[in-house]
Amino acid sequence: MDDQTTDHLRISSPSNTAVKYTISSRTREPAKFVVILRHALRIIVAFYTTLATIAKLQLTFAFEIDQTVEQLLDITLMSGFVRLVMDNAQWDYTEESLLVLQGLGVQTSTSSSYFFLSPTTTFIPTTQIQDIVIHEAFKGFEVRFFLAIIVTGATEVVVVFPVVASAG
Repeated sequence: MDDQTTDHLRISSPSNTAVKYTISSRTREPAKFVVILRHALRIIVAFYTTLATIAKLQLTFAFEIDQTVEQLLDITLMSGFVRLVMDNAQWDYTEESLLVLQGLGVQTSTSSSYFFLSPTTTFIPTTQIQDIVIHEAFKGFEVRFFLAIIVTGATEVVVVFPVVASAG
């Protein structure tokens, strides 16, 4: 995440004994049809990107541009729309969650910035939680605060929102 990205905190309570905290760099939650449309557009964008890359490589290495690639780039009706979507869509974002389950433990989850990779999830049972602390760290000339869980028998602490803690 960069300095221009604003993180959003969502708190939900799926039951009386659970609370979920989610920090996301995504500006808002998309509707289901938007998710389907986004995946379809990704396929279209991948197609156009492949065509443009082939054409650019052929120009860079002074090869004659393949007529098929040039025609596909020129005659496509959606090329302007695809370029607009590529410029304005937020394809890469990170989402981190902390799910607190009363009497059971906590679960941390960090999504990948690539849509095809699954999130990294860690569950820590209550019996293994030694302490929960808020650390202060310096990054440049600013002080950062981050939440960490000290786990019994572990060699390192578990940072709850690692991407947010390391962003800068």
